[in-house]
Amino acid sequence: MSAEEYDRYGQAIQLVLQAEEKREASGVESRGIRQGDLIEQVITKFLREVNSVEEYYDMERKARLVIERLMKHDRMMIVSEDSDSVNERKLKIHPNYVRHI
Repeated sequence: MSAEEYDRYGQAIQLVLQAEEKREASGVESRGIRQGDLIEQVITKFLREVNSVEEYYDMERKARLVIERLMKHDRMMIVSEDSDSVNERKLKIHPNYVRHI
């Protein structure tokens, strides 16, 4: 994955998480967004680029990889509610993260 592609996925993930934060701030109870839902929303942003099932699964794989890096290396996100299934755990922007968008 190129740096540009990583940035593109990272920005899409950040935008989805920020939208979830705004929804939460408006009084809707939330502890974050399910990782599976986050991946689906990111892929939806790039749907016009998907021409085959293989491309869809490749985008899903890349989104998962970027999410893991954003949590472990960049420390932009945290798991707010863990689960046995990775897709079911809830994610949030780290409270100490300085937003760049």
